[in-house]
Formats: sequence, C-alpha cells, structure tokens
Amino acid sequence: MRPKRITSELAHKVLKAQAIPYIKQILKLSKLKPDYKSFEWKKTLYDSYDVFFATKSAVSLLPGVLGRVLYNKKRKIPVPVDLRAYGSNWKGEIERACNSSLLCLGSGTCSAVRSRRWGVTKGEEIMENVFEAIDSVLQIVPKKWGGIKCLHLKFSNSVALPNLRALE
Repeated sequence: MRPKRITSELAHKVLKAQAIPYIKQILKLSKLKPDYKSFEWKKTLYDSYDVFFATKSAVSLLPGVLGRVLYNKKRKIPVPVDLRAYGSNWKGEIERACNSSLLCLGSGTCSAVRSRRWGVTKGEEIMENVFEAIDSVLQIVPKKWGGIKCLHLKFSNSVALPNLRALE
C-alpha cells in the first residue's frame, strides 16, 4: 500500500527520479521545531537559502514554528507547492512556483508583491514580467484599479519609484 503522506525518503526518491537538482535540503515539519528552536538557529536557516518551498498542507503551520524570522520582512516567505505523494509532477510544480509571485494582502493600506521570473535579465522581459504581475494583482484586489491608490516599482538595489498615484 502506498503512503498518502510525503516522507523524507519518498521526497528524496521523487527528486532523484524527476531530476530536480535545485532542491538542496528537505526539512520535516516535526524536526523544524526542536532543531530550530532558538532565534539564532532560525536566522541561520533563513540566511542559508534563497527561497523556501513548503507543501500546501504545511504552509499554514510554519508561522507558528518559524515565527518572525521568516515572516517579519516577508522576503523569504515559504512558497506553497502542491506536491502529492504519488501521481504529481513535482518538477513542473516547483518550476511554476519559482516563476510565480506571492502577494500577501494585509489588513492595512499597503501590500507588496515580489515579482520575478528566474533567468530574466533583459529589460523587455523584465517589463513584461512587471506587467503580468500587475494584471495578476488586479484580479485579486477588490475594485480592481479603484482599489489601488499608489503603485511603486522597486528593484533589488533601488528606492521605490512611484509609477501611479490615484487622484482623490
């Protein structure tokens, strides 16, 4: 009988079978809490990787385990991926997650979306990516453009540049 849960052994087998080289470490949720209990260890984990993935079932549990280290600055919030024990295209799902943006709508007046597609370096591709991100945000934001008062564009090494300011 096949297990319904993803074990660490199963994950390693699937990663090897589907030739997914960019996943460097698999951490079990049950090991995270005792192994990364102190703030310093959580900070070390945060600084060790560029991006974090988590199964959709585990994403809602991570804030309680990892706390403010991952969620305070919202730079490396774990990206949810839909992985199943069997019959799932893990490589396609992880690549989709790498090429997606994560929008966290807060209860306040300001929200940020980090938009990037790995491997995009040309100016035209970057602008196309920005426009796609804006279109996707408009599908989520209540009242579409009426729900946006200001839009800033910020690159990793720049200040936030205002691009749109709604007149009231």
